[in-house]
Amino acid sequence: MNPKKLYESEENIREEVKSILEKFGHGSGHIFNLGHGILPDVPVKCSLS
Repeated sequence: MNPKKLYESEENIREEVKSILEKFGHGSGHIFNLGHGILPDVPVKCSLS
């Protein structure tokens, strides 16, 4: 996932996560990698659960 996605709305972030996870099928878990890491000025609110 492109780390710049974290600057978008929470809804857009959730949609991107859902899209990525759907491409990998069903399973017990997934390690989610942000392309080059979280950028230093990304708001803490972006820590979605």
